[in-house]
Amino acid sequence: MLATLSPYTIRSVTTQVAHVGRISGLIIAASTVGSIVGVFVSGYVLIDRLGISAIFRVTGALTASLGVLCFASDRWFEEKAGRGQRPEER
Repeated sequence: MLATLSPYTIRSVTTQVAHVGRISGLIIAASTVGSIVGVFVSGYVLIDRLGISAIFRVTGALTASLGVLCFASDRWFEEKAGRGQRPEER
């Protein structure tokens, strides 16, 4: 599921084909920074304070919530574009 979030987000955010490269670069860069920060925060803060099982539960809930948010935003973008077409298909 996590592997589908970046391409899905890029598709949802992109309004013009000419901007795909810049937008995908920004999203991948944000993902990389988040991964690096997550390693340090989980290793030095979360494991000491929450424990492994609580971290897995919270991570699962956040991942599911993000998936629901992506699906909801896609519907919103489709309604905004009109007639169910994505902006790049018009």
